Amino acid sequence: MCLAVPVKVLGLIDEKKAKVEINGVRLDVSTAFTPDVAVDDYVIVHAGFTIEKITPEDAKDKLALWDEYHEKQRTQKK
Repeated sequence: MCLAVPVKVLGLIDEKKAKVEINGVRLDVSTAFTPDVAVDDYVIVHAGFTIEKITPEDAKDKLALWDEYHEKQRTQKK
């Protein structure tokens, strides 16, 4: 299964790379598919590429779903 994750853009490294963060984890990703990405944007990342810009509200909703999923996984393991 492949997953795409919403992250916040912390900075632009060059014309085709950005530093992003989710839950304290920072990584460099390619912005080749979203050349108009800017600092503080929220984007969907898949396989090391930003594939879509999203609104802060959409990011909040998607991250809440991730939190819900992780919580259910924790409670099922008990």
